[in-house]
Amino acid sequence: MVVLIGSPSAVATPIADEEPVPEDAIQQPFDAPAESIRPIGEENLGYVSFSRPDGAAARGYARKHGVSPERASEILDWQANVNSDLPSIAEELGPRYAGAKFSDTDEGPSVLVYVYRPDSSDELLVGDLPGDARLVPSVDDAPGLERRLSAAMAAAQAFDPAHRVGGTIDPATGEIALKVREGSDSTACTPSSTETGGQLDGGRSFRVKKESANCGQRGCTLGFSAYFNGRQGSVTASHCVDEGFGLSYSSSGFMYSSSSDWDWWIEAQCQNPCNGHSGGNQYAWAALRPYYRDSKPDDDFAFVREKYGSTAPSSDIYAVGVGFMNIWGRQTESSFPALNTVVCHSGGKDTASGPGEYCGEVTDWIDYASNGSSTQYWTEAEMYEHVDTSGSSGGPWYRGFSGNSVIAMGIMTAHTNDHVYNTYERIGPVVSGLAGHSSTSTYLYCDQGYGLMACPTGSY
Repeated sequence: MVVLIGSPSAVATPIADEEPVPEDAIQQPFDAPAESIRPIGEENLGYVSFSRPDGAAARGYARKHGVSPERASEILDWQANVNSDLPSIAEELGPRYAGAKFSDTDEGPSVLVYVYRPDSSDELLVGDLPGDARLVPSVDDAPGLERRLSAAMAAAQAFDPAHRVGGTIDPATGEIALKVREGSDSTACTPSSTETGGQLDGGRSFRVKKESANCGQRGCTLGFSAYFNGRQGSVTASHCVDEGFGLSYSSSGFMYSSSSDWDWWIEAQCQNPCNGHSGGNQYAWAALRPYYRDSKPDDDFAFVREKYGSTAPSSDIYAVGVGFMNIWGRQTESSFPALNTVVCHSGGKDTASGPGEYCGEVTDWIDYASNGSSTQYWTEAEMYEHVDTSGSSGGPWYRGFSGNSVIAMGIMTAHTNDHVYNTYERIGPVVSGLAGHSSTSTYLYCDQGYGLMACPTGSY
């Protein structure tokens, strides 16, 4: 059982008149307060379980698979246990491990584990997984499957360079299904507000603004609270803070500190009411600055730093109208969870109404080709609800771990025009990409029951 330190009872004091932190100032890693900071109006929102029967994940799974929400909740907990055990199986099998997939059978849900040239010991290994686990022979090892799919994707991308091309390969048959996606970045605009303060929960909406400018700049969502190059801040999507706003960046990706650039800043927000105010839709909660964006065509991540020295990092994800979830760990690139794993994302809901958590099932882990140049570290999910998620770019994607704790999976990047499929950039390449440009440690914040800490790179 995960024990979380602190309670959502303390309220931050607005610090709008505070001076900005100098651009070259190094901010020390944060020493967590005894209590979490919560805005007025959110202090009664508690921590919620990922697999709760009345949650978006269980309700969506129940509708799709024809089971009760209570049964769906049990299946989500089972998925979490399987995904926690799969990395050790993948490590033992090496390249012969060709992936896994959750599947419905007449007897109920099962997990299919694909193995190249399996033997009897592999059967025993797979049989140790909880629930119904079945070994399925694969036509090739993992590198071979990836080469086959990459070649097919590259050929399709060359034929149609204007669209994103992805695809899946069935390890049992080698059959390839290509996907050409017409979609867009998930952006919108938000109302104006001026007050600042608070902490950097993932899932809070934000907008980029210049001085006292009103609407017109993009609205996006904070992904995960992080520490990068000696600065506190948050990861988000690169297209949320690109040069289209008049921002300028050095060749290394850092924003210039000229006076014109210094006028640009970011307002993270909370849901009405906030900090004692009433009326309107959303109000400012924390002030940040654009700081770094990756400009390569195969990436879509950025880091925004705190504008004031007292803004607190967070190990929480905030789902508007739902509650909070604790980040226990982050997904690594060494082993992916099974296909059809239920994943959710939280967006600021700038233009859409209703709770800010939407869920679906992973359809593939294979990277998309990026307009014929290289590949993007994106993962696609088929959503349970096909709704407008404008304003959710950069927001956190996560999967269940245990109780109210989740595993960070990635940040929202794009969606198809019909909103059936959403994609996210995986968090492993995001952190490693940032680390390559940092003079200090780079990490997300987590809480494994001992308070705020640098998120370890483990298998969960």
